[in-house]
Amino acid sequence: MENSRQLGEQQYADAANFNARIYLNSKFKTNPYPWPAWVFDQIEKQDYCRVLELGCGTGLLWQVNTKRIPAFWEILLSDYSQGMLADTQKNLSNIDRKFSYQVINVEDIGLPDHSFDILIANNMLYHISNREKAFQEIKRVLKESGVFYAATASENNTYELRLLLREFKKNQPSSAPAPSVVSNFSLENGADQLQKFFPNLEMRRYDDSLVITEATAIVNYFLSLNDIYEGKIILPEDQIEQFRNFISKKIADNGNISVAKSSGIFICKN
Repeated sequence: MENSRQLGEQQYADAANFNARIYLNSKFKTNPYPWPAWVFDQIEKQDYCRVLELGCGTGLLWQVNTKRIPAFWEILLSDYSQGMLADTQKNLSNIDRKFSYQVINVEDIGLPDHSFDILIANNMLYHISNREKAFQEIKRVLKESGVFYAATASENNTYELRLLLREFKKNQPSSAPAPSVVSNFSLENGADQLQKFFPNLEMRRYDDSLVITEATAIVNYFLSLNDIYEGKIILPEDQIEQFRNFISKKIADNGNISVAKSSGIFICKN
């Protein structure tokens, strides 16, 4: 729970860090089909459902798919951070749909047993310290016939960006390397973690890449990772301009920076 508290107070106190990563991954993507639309495609639609999204971020899943949401769905959007939830509520305020909002810790959801048809965790489970407890809670509040959708990325996702930072810091041995933020729960290890609770699961993959032409987008991406793990400063403030110049030269020399991406979703049933 301590990691969740730290993230809520620092990384996700508001949407700034989240938005820096969203900007990079949406502005420069090569797959023309949006990730939130693809995630929504994977969800089995029924006329009436009770839906809970855990770690809803800024509500992007619902912003992109507004016109596709079945009319009789009851949707509860949750996040550990009150600040993120406030941003979500603001972002969805002009949408002609009724959403409910609640601050929820996935390790202690605090809602009745078997109360939801669909649970969604979109790129958030790798932040959770005690995922076994989280999966127990998810299974508890999911109906027997319900489905849990757990989206994440490959451990090699955006590997080229981490190589860039490593090259920049090659003469700074004391500097913290850029972590793979998804390594706790990834496409490679997610199934093993989930199968204890959901023996009936399937993984579907979404491939993409980035062709980046703005140095500032990469700088802001790495700044957004500062303190994603407690005490780890990935890009110190006194190195920002030096790193920006380093990236700008790479772009000028090569025309862009190309980055491979691979994400996907686990579809989990009882």
